[in-house]
Amino acid sequence: MATLIPTIIIDTREQRPYHWGADQPTHRVALASGDYSVQGYESRLTVERKTLDDFTGTLMKAGERFHAELSRMANMDAAVIVVEAMPMDVHQHLYKGGAAPASILGMSIQIQLDHGVPIYWMGSRAVACDWTRRYLLAAVKSLSAPRKDQGENES
Repeated sequence: MATLIPTIIIDTREQRPYHWGADQPTHRVALASGDYSVQGYESRLTVERKTLDDFTGTLMKAGERFHAELSRMANMDAAVIVVEAMPMDVHQHLYKGGAAPASILGMSIQIQLDHGVPIYWMGSRAVACDWTRRYLLAAVKSLSAPRKDQGENES
């Protein structure tokens, strides 16, 4: 029997969507949070993709919309931000804008501490693309598995 591959949902507002080839089904739908999810898990699982310029710009303009997004993500079972760059790129100020690298890195740490949403620095778009697919599929497997405490008899 063939194993069904979960369909990755790509937000309709995602301007440069990842492509995984014909073996990975995808579908474009407006997501409430993030850029990528998996069909049937849209309210539980998301990946927010950011280029370095987008990430730093979002941090510097971090208004109510971004904080609302972080709050929604914090309430999900599995939610992460993927940055298509490395912290060294921040240190070298390889982004637009005048924000100090220490401010950018400090704000990224604060997001993780305040909201519990991890930020993964991927180094490149290609690595981020591959990692995002692997993360989404692993998260679905984890979220759909029976919990260890289910089925145990209470004494």
